[in-house]
Amino acid sequence: MRPSAASSPFETEPLADNEEILLKMNLSVEPGADPEDALAKVQAYTQAFPFAAVLPVQPLQYLPTHEGGVDVLFLRKKTKEKGSVDGGIRFFVSLVDGDQTTVDVEVKRNSKGQVVNKMFTEKMVIQAYSEGIQGNADDKYGHAPLEYAKVRSMFHPW
Repeated sequence: MRPSAASSPFETEPLADNEEILLKMNLSVEPGADPEDALAKVQAYTQAFPFAAVLPVQPLQYLPTHEGGVDVLFLRKKTKEKGSVDGGIRFFVSLVDGDQTTVDVEVKRNSKGQVVNKMFTEKMVIQAYSEGIQGNADDKYGHAPLEYAKVRSMFHPW
């Protein structure tokens, strides 16, 4: 079971286990690289990813989590009927249990507060992150940790 997203001031409940997985990625730790160093580099890349640059019009807040992931919250103007959070996405980054050669990146939808589906917004973030961590974005989204880990497998619905 993954940790909750309760570290965010906007999130008071754990992220539901039944939330849709938007990205499942496995990265192979490069030969000669320490698995803990590779994990730290992938976590640092994820936490420093410029989500606001991918979505310049979407108000959002992104907060690194204590376990190395990121909680991205989509925001809207608060009204009497609706709160200020309009869903979001949550990045989990960890070593695969029992396998010190694989870093796992999992991104789940956070549908809390969502009134309108944010599929296009989610798609933009997932595609930009996937391109960036593979080193296919010419460091547009930061320097990918390719000397420590490389993408072995990836699934997303787009």
